[in-house]
Amino acid sequence: MAYVSLQENNAIAKINLQTMSIASIWPLGLKDFGHVDNAIDASDKDDGIDIQPYTGVFGLYQPDTIASYRWNEVDFIVLANEGAGEIMMVFLKKYV
Repeated sequence: MAYVSLQENNAIAKINLQTMSIASIWPLGLKDFGHVDNAIDASDKDDGIDIQPYTGVFGLYQPDTIASYRWNEVDFIVLANEGAGEIMMVFLKKYV
């Protein structure tokens, strides 16, 4: 098996190398910026810092670099999120 980052599709694919086919695709879901632990400063229009949750605002994970390792006979997949610098936002409600 191999694992492939589907960055622009917000998912990870599991590839069967024996059959050269896609075994499964795992969607990574949305990051909810309405949750207090995910609060952001959504404005670049001022010099201030105003970190707060925004209900109805979501970001997409953008898996970039992918690596795997084995620990205690368990395989792990590790991903870097390219979206850390520029997060693609889906605005379900307009904020002014």
